[in-house]
Amino acid sequence: MPILVVGAERVVGRAAVVALSRTGGEVRAFADAASVRPEVLAALRGIGARVAVGDLDDEAHLEAALTDAHTVVLLGGGPLADPAAQLEASSATVAAAEEAGCRRLVLVSELGAAEPAGVAYLEAVAEAEALVAESPLEAIVLRCALRVGRGEPLVAALGSATLPPDVAEARHAPVFVDDVAAAIVAADAARDDRPAADMLLELVGPDTLALGTLAAHPAVQAAPRGERAAQPHTGDAPAGLPAELWRWLARPGCGGEEALGRAGTPLEAALSAPAWPPADGSRPRRRRGRWAKEG
Repeated sequence: MPILVVGAERVVGRAAVVALSRTGGEVRAFADAASVRPEVLAALRGIGARVAVGDLDDEAHLEAALTDAHTVVLLGGGPLADPAAQLEASSATVAAAEEAGCRRLVLVSELGAAEPAGVAYLEAVAEAEALVAESPLEAIVLRCALRVGRGEPLVAALGSATLPPDVAEARHAPVFVDDVAAAIVAADAARDDRPAADMLLELVGPDTLALGTLAAHPAVQAAPRGERAAQPHTGDAPAGLPAELWRWLARPGCGGEEALGRAGTPLEAALSAPAWPPADGSRPRRRRGRWAKEG
């Protein structure tokens, strides 16, 4: 049965569509009309995905895209997007999935959602988790550490910033977007007649380091202009990054002992991964990412 990725124009969304397309099932992509680029649409269609373009809060359009679908993957817009709009999109997706008779919902969330602490973005993510938990759908929530991959806007913004000391020293375990995609594939894989219990999992990368070290990495510093903060800044926060997010970034982002992904892609390999879609229009190369429980 088909699977729909909502927010497929985003970096994790693109990685998920690529990974799911290799499983042999029907993959559908729902892209945000306000932000998707023509070359991304062309690349998604080029790997065989059925693509719909529309507003992410358009419940009727989402329901149509979910006809006969088994699983929907819901990706938030990330910390640089409008939290209220993200919550509206989450609510529309959950409602559409219920109306379409969808069975399973995979939500890509944040480690910080457990303690939003007044951060509007994390509060929106936590509310999205609650919407999913309260729905009749089988829910699999992936609370992810800071995502890294070519074009991830938050990492690019950090690379253009002078980080406050508490943020620069905070320890994080960034997770490669391809490893998040592998987790999504695994979450979709179990399709039998037995009812599945809701699951909440933490997903982190294998390398733990200070955020300042990540921001200073040559691959982050060398990000093309279009992938970095749109304007220079001289204050305490990168352009476009709400100041309240510093409280979140200053916390450890390493996950607990039971976090998945500790056998995943090393940070150096994640930061050196090529952009997608490739500039020459070729299909993305397959990478060998693993995700597993430590131990």
